[in-house]
Amino acid sequence: MKIKSTFTYLLFSLICFIIICFLATSCERLPIKETFETAPKMPALEQAPPERAPEEAAEKEPEAADRLVIKRKTLKLEVKDVRKTRDKIDEIAARYNGNITSCIISSEEPYPPIYGEESSLPADKRGKALSATIVVKVPSDKFPLLIKDVKKLGEVEYEQESEEEVTQQYIDLSARLRNLKHQEERYLDLLDVAKNVEEMLKVEAELSRVRGEIESLQAQIDYLERNAKMATLTIELHEPSKIIQPPGFDWGFTKAVTKAIQNFVAAVNFLIMAFGAILPFILLIIAAIWFYKFLGRRRQKRKKET
Repeated sequence: MKIKSTFTYLLFSLICFIIICFLATSCERLPIKETFETAPKMPALEQAPPERAPEEAAEKEPEAADRLVIKRKTLKLEVKDVRKTRDKIDEIAARYNGNITSCIISSEEPYPPIYGEESSLPADKRGKALSATIVVKVPSDKFPLLIKDVKKLGEVEYEQESEEEVTQQYIDLSARLRNLKHQEERYLDLLDVAKNVEEMLKVEAELSRVRGEIESLQAQIDYLERNAKMATLTIELHEPSKIIQPPGFDWGFTKAVTKAIQNFVAAVNFLIMAFGAILPFILLIIAAIWFYKFLGRRRQKRKKET
């Protein structure tokens, strides 16, 4: 009985000890948790918004920016008269606020000739055909109208069209240009606060470099804007192949008569030159004969008198 009471006491003491330890542990943890929860938070440092990377900016800006597209087209036409067609193209370009920027007219025969008897052909069918390459620039919104009118001038043999998207390139160049202009402003501020000549020279050197890059980028931007605003049409013109006389077709009678006349004229020229060369000698001989006869007549006259 005594052993059982002792065991019960020990068990009760152990349970009480566990309860006390649990309560003590709970009491120790509670203040720490409350401290962390109720402690005032440090205000976050104000930071400048991070600059977007060029790639990220380039991806977002095209949605709001207008698309820049450089349009080009090539047409090859067969026309009756290259020079008259060129004048008509000039009129059409002026009608749509455009102009001819380049024109090359050549008499080289780009196509094989058609053979026939030349003497029976009209004058405009003899000789080599003309060809031309004409470059026209018009506003992009008038480009389809220009193409439609030019196609009416002759028979279309070939056409090719291309479009070059330069929006992304334009945005990248514009972003670089803005950054360089900011650098220019900062260098100008540094130039105002320069303390000595050495600092001024260094700032001016950097300022000159930045301004050179600004001019280069601005020229590229202007080029893209100008080419996107004005579309380019290249027109290749050629006349129908001329009908010419094939070699060996003529019997040669006309050439023979012509050659005979030329030889006759050459012989007459030779005789005239030869006669001119011996004329002085002929005159001397005539004079000598006349003088000899004159002396003979005087001798005969004296004999008669005596």
